[in-house]
Amino acid sequence: MMDDTMKCKDQMSKSGRTVFGYYTISSVQGASHVKDHTPCQDAYAFLNDGGCDHPFIMAIADGHGDKRYDMSQYGSELASKVAVKLLRRFYEELKDSHTLLFRSFRDDFPKHLIREWREEVLNHATDYGVDIEKPSEVFTRYGTTLLVALVTKEEILIGQLGDGDAVLVDGQGNCTTPFLQDDSLLGSATYSLSSTEASRFWKAARMDYPTQTQFLALSTDGLSNCFEDDDNFHKFMNSLYLNLKKSGPISEYEGLSNILFHYSQRGSGDDITLAAIELIGSKVGESPNPVGNVKEVKVANPQSSVEKEAAGNKELDDDMPKMAEESLQKHEGSPIIHLSSKPDEESINLLFSRKDREI
Repeated sequence: MMDDTMKCKDQMSKSGRTVFGYYTISSVQGASHVKDHTPCQDAYAFLNDGGCDHPFIMAIADGHGDKRYDMSQYGSELASKVAVKLLRRFYEELKDSHTLLFRSFRDDFPKHLIREWREEVLNHATDYGVDIEKPSEVFTRYGTTLLVALVTKEEILIGQLGDGDAVLVDGQGNCTTPFLQDDSLLGSATYSLSSTEASRFWKAARMDYPTQTQFLALSTDGLSNCFEDDDNFHKFMNSLYLNLKKSGPISEYEGLSNILFHYSQRGSGDDITLAAIELIGSKVGESPNPVGNVKEVKVANPQSSVEKEAAGNKELDDDMPKMAEESLQKHEGSPIIHLSSKPDEESINLLFSRKDREI
């Protein structure tokens, strides 16, 4: 059993307010990583330009923990930064057409993302003196997952490659997840940006901006793996949201990192990153419309190798808005596989009552 006196030594937090609502982002080094003196392999990035005509973007990434992925802490950082920068570019190019924006986010964005991430990885590896003669081996060493969300006054786009969780919690405590887990994967296996056909595994969803206040949270799998099943994980997310609201604007709560580390200690032991925004009800500055259904697609990549993808890069750049071939598959999966049990719902209430103490 892990030492309860262990402290989180590597944590980062950001919080604030946008025109869409308050946000908070926290990333903590996992308890097992503290014990083993392993760095935090999670990372996040976000964009808050302000104003209802500008998007709010957040991205979180989880570097793989195996020894083969010894540079993954840098891979996750590069992935989150590239994702935010690129998603802003896509939005500026296509914001006048919601249809084209989503189609491009679904079909073209992952190809651009993976290409630019690989370029950044090779640049980083060169700077660090890493041999890049075999690029595929370098990409593996930097392997990471990615979750992104784009919030505008009209809609919300969510994208995912690999594991992690995107959850929407409404005012009644109901949780909605746009993506189901892939039942073709075993145990802790996950898809990765380092895969030669990574864009095949990109998942994208969109929803109308909600008419009622909702809590949108992205989290790395170190959090959901602290729970026996997805039902208990969703109960935790609901309790978290309710307690954040009780303590005032979620951006002003300073104890989130301690709560996340507490669960890492008693659950997965893994790094945990949580990025959340409380979306104010109704469209920003406009009359409310009904909430749209969350739609999910899984895109079959028409390109079958890194070489084919590289050959098509110029065409993608010349015609970013071009619709990809409509070969879509509905994604079905099985319940999330979790590694350990959780403290009951009362535990989180206790943690909030002790928010001035370090756990």
